[in-house]
Amino acid sequence: MDNRPATLYRGMVFKANEYDSYSFTKDVPLPESYIINESGMKCVSDGNEYGIYMSTNDLMSLNYATPSIFSASPIGNGLQIGMDRAIVGMPAIGVLMEIDTSGLDIKEPYINPVLKGHYNNGYEGKEWISTEVIPLTNVSYSKLIIGPDLLHDAKTYDNIGASAIKPTINKEMVEREMSLTKLYNFLKDEPTTTLLRMNFKDYKDSFKMMFVEGCLEKTVTDFDLSTREGLHKALLCNADKKEGGITLKDVRKIDNEMRRLLDRDIQNKSPKYEELVSLLSEDKSQDSVITEAQTAADKIIQDAMAKANDIIKSANEQARTVLDKTDFMKGYETAKADTAKALEAGILVDGAKHREVVKQLSELTQKYNATMLDLADKQPDIDREQE
Repeated sequence: MDNRPATLYRGMVFKANEYDSYSFTKDVPLPESYIINESGMKCVSDGNEYGIYMSTNDLMSLNYATPSIFSASPIGNGLQIGMDRAIVGMPAIGVLMEIDTSGLDIKEPYINPVLKGHYNNGYEGKEWISTEVIPLTNVSYSKLIIGPDLLHDAKTYDNIGASAIKPTINKEMVEREMSLTKLYNFLKDEPTTTLLRMNFKDYKDSFKMMFVEGCLEKTVTDFDLSTREGLHKALLCNADKKEGGITLKDVRKIDNEMRRLLDRDIQNKSPKYEELVSLLSEDKSQDSVITEAQTAADKIIQDAMAKANDIIKSANEQARTVLDKTDFMKGYETAKADTAKALEAGILVDGAKHREVVKQLSELTQKYNATMLDLADKQPDIDREQE
């Protein structure tokens, strides 16, 4: 067959609790289940012809073999984090096979007409199948990919021998399970709403330092306080030494402070470690600044709304009262400017609060505009009565 490819590629992904039942040191097996279609053809579950699927496009197969963070298997009861609801769990495993077609009985498969638009997952190239097991002698594992999880990036091993795959996975999974279980135990008592509001990226560095690198098990003197990483770890370590240990609130406060500090300030030890510890313990960190900004913004809005309501009420009750547009607009613009400053100080981290502020300012504007129109309509009558 002139168009017969010499090499084909196959990607496979296994859940954390599935890879152990697959033998990488044996022949590649046929799928266990199949159906018979209306024409009497043996098919896989989607209606395509039964067999071991491969592709001429290595990138397509690599994409299929690359696990997503959303393929993780939950630890414990399964905690979901953030708006995308990523799971605190063990990563999936992917393998990319490079298959020598010499001696194999392969062919292009029958494709269910409904799925033709998804042929080869939309990539260039062609799909081929073997309707018999593929001998291990024809297979090389060009990539082993241990997928990402909330604490670890994906890790790739190139051209790994079949016999080394499981030991490599097992070693990595033991290490990951230890750190991910610590993360699970740290977060499991937090309210669901707190977890779903979290932007995990803001916490990832701290959590890696705590649960992967073990900074909580050391002492402050173990860290170089002239580096960002050393100062960060020292603050986490110190917070864990208090009664009850470190909390999610402590982590948030420390992360906020670390984002605020410039590298040159850290290198010059300004502020010093002791000053930061005092700042954090007195709850004067950026975390409390945000709360203060929210309170200030609330007051600005309430005062502005109250003033608007008083003006509107007065205008409605006494048509002769001329609204001092200049004073009102000055107060309104000041309220907007002050609110903007409060937003910059940290209120934008709270989406619900931000939306509330914007809504109230919008309502204030609408009431002001309505009052101006009402007074404009009444002004001719007022002028006549004053003549």
